[in-house]
Amino acid sequence: MSEEKIAFMFPLHTSSEGKISPIVQYELEKIPVTMEINVKIYFVGLSSDQDYQLSVTIHSPSGELLTAEDSWVDFSVSDSKPSENGSAAGLEATFKGTEITSLGNYSIKAILRNEHTALDSSISFFNMRNA
Repeated sequence: MSEEKIAFMFPLHTSSEGKISPIVQYELEKIPVTMEINVKIYFVGLSSDQDYQLSVTIHSPSGELLTAEDSWVDFSVSDSKPSENGSAAGLEATFKGTEITSLGNYSIKAILRNEHTALDSSISFFNMRNA
């Protein structure tokens, strides 16, 4: 069983003062809207001698894919204090031009793999509602 895991992930909000924080609910002035969605993904159990790939997608309440399906990002970790339990790390994904056409619960789906072997997957949710 793989020790590499997606610990958690969430969308990010940047306030008008530049403060970045997690957000679970967006309040929209109008629908449809095209917006940028930033997602932070954290991992545990990663090995510094491995190369990893990550796929992150966003889906509408009806399940429609709103982002590129086969978009994989390559990454590796470097840890000044490696542990037999692996390292923790975080990545941020930015989705510019995301078309929001309905209110409701949207999902973020992530898959972690090395080479072509899936190591872990995770789903997280956030909400779009009227302001």
